[in-house]
Amino acid sequence: MKVLAIELYKYKEWTESLGYDREWIIQSIQHELAMRVNKVSAELGAFLLPLRYDFFTLLVDGLRESELRFIFKEMERVAPVPIRGCLGYGESFAVAQRQASLCLSNLLPGEIKVGEYKDEEVVSAHFDVDGFTSLTRVTSFYDAFLNVNKLYSSLSEKVYELGGISQYLGGDNIIAFFGRKNVKDVIDLAHYIDNVKVGIGVGRNARLSMMNATEALERIRLSRNARWEMVPRYIT
Repeated sequence: MKVLAIELYKYKEWTESLGYDREWIIQSIQHELAMRVNKVSAELGAFLLPLRYDFFTLLVDGLRESELRFIFKEMERVAPVPIRGCLGYGESFAVAQRQASLCLSNLLPGEIKVGEYKDEEVVSAHFDVDGFTSLTRVTSFYDAFLNVNKLYSSLSEKVYELGGISQYLGGDNIIAFFGRKNVKDVIDLAHYIDNVKVGIGVGRNARLSMMNATEALERIRLSRNARWEMVPRYIT
């Protein structure tokens, strides 16, 4: 599996240079940058996980080296500070992101280190919480938010143990990404966690995989009697 990590170099020093009335400025720039990186990477078939705004994590199986460098250049063009990037590779996304993180510290600002690695199929899981709308109505939007974040915290640990990485997308949507060998593990998660449905997608890149996972989740919502569905519908 392949993960491209991009670090905003000396980001902390930049934020502190903005003065005391800076948080709204930082938030505005962070979201503008994430929007741009998300759009560029999606056009090429990658998927952005904005785990931290000073470190960007992109799932890049299926992309060529030239496309990785293009993403880096586009981000370099709009970032408020210099950046550096590294491609991590491993048997799982968890391993690949660790390799990318370790690599970054040895690079200079403006430098990107990539290489030719084997592409793998990407498995994505789109988790949807049952009764989220009802919970919001009988409690509050913030109580419902706290409830989902508790689930995200516990689910993320299980995902990471399996070699995957996860992201909260807002509302009651949680996604996770794995290698092809983890399909059975994802199905087991669907049965392990109460009040959750899981759409599973498989694709040659992360964007297509996520599209298939969302289609699978829509099929579950229409059928109303399944805990999981997969697109394409096969297991090996």
